[in-house]
Amino acid sequence: AFCSEQALDALLDYNEPVRYKVEALVADLTVALMQKYNLSKIDAMAYVYDSSVFAQLSDSSNKLYLQPWQEIYEMLKQELNNQK
Repeated sequence: AFCSEQALDALLDYNEPVRYKVEALVADLTVALMQKYNLSKIDAMAYVYDSSVFAQLSDSSNKLYLQPWQEIYEMLKQELNNQK
């Protein structure tokens, strides 16, 4: 399930090697959110896919997907904290 049309479009637009890297990052980010915030898998994935961080990950031109997942996770946590 995709939480937004933007998330689905982003997944369909990038090339295969980048796609696999981003999918692995999404998995790591989802698990980290589940553990830190005691979220269900669905809720954690929704946070990731609806975030501006995911939009940046999906843009292969900025190469954010090459950064360690922990660095991307810090960006995601900051975004989530700013939403509260």
